[in-house]
Amino acid sequence: MSKQKNNETITIKKSTFMILIAAALVILIGIGGIYYYSTLNKKTTGLEGTQEIDSIEPVELEITAITVPECKICMNMSQAVEELKQAPFIIPKQTNIIYATSDEAKLLIKEYDITKLPALILIGDTDTLPLNGFRNVKGGAVLDEVPPPYVDLTEKKIMGIVNLTYLTDNSCTECYDVEQHKDVMAYAFGMYVGNEEYIDISTPQGKTILEKYKITQVPTILLSQEADAYQMVQMLWDKIGTVEKDGTRVFRGFDMTNDVVYKDLETGQLVNTSQIQNQEE
Repeated sequence: MSKQKNNETITIKKSTFMILIAAALVILIGIGGIYYYSTLNKKTTGLEGTQEIDSIEPVELEITAITVPECKICMNMSQAVEELKQAPFIIPKQTNIIYATSDEAKLLIKEYDITKLPALILIGDTDTLPLNGFRNVKGGAVLDEVPPPYVDLTEKKIMGIVNLTYLTDNSCTECYDVEQHKDVMAYAFGMYVGNEEYIDISTPQGKTILEKYKITQVPTILLSQEADAYQMVQMLWDKIGTVEKDGTRVFRGFDMTNDVVYKDLETGQLVNTSQIQNQEE
């Protein structure tokens, strides 16, 4: 029997589940080509290379944000606009926050070929500004590659709401707390979890999942195909799991964990990852 609970917000806590995805974190911290953020922060208007902020001539800009009020979990554009206004190299000439359903927004979406919302439009001489993540358009720059969840105007739906399945083994009282995966998903991948489901391997549904995905180590998690909306998931998941034929992602990276106890279903034995690491050392 499965148990479900819905969540409308994410609380990012310090996790006791220490996934040591060293390679992933190196990429996450050091990559320059991928632009990732949870809100518009210093990276959004950050400087490229070692250029100093003081050396940039301030530019007058009109700032327009297109929002989707129905998407409460999308990027907070009011906050984004406020942070942009505080950038030392931007002089806000005018700021507007408009709904996607408005005539003005529809014209802008068409004019700038915007396919994802929310979006930011800067009108002015943006060529001299180090705006990471924006694309140049006639008369300014547009930011529409926002982090999930976002509204895909082609698909006409919110992308990036992930279903998270905890595959548990209630008979294993010493096994690690599988719920801690959620913290890692939020922290490392910026993932929004819309629905959580708990399925024990002793149930018919659990047995079907074990057989379907050839899972031999539990507890573990499965992510729905919506996780594909996250660039970091696409880049890094092969370090810690597999992508199945139906798009489901299964966590299998126990060799990259520290002090985690799980059950090997092939041997029936409990495994402590710290002991394995100590033996290898």
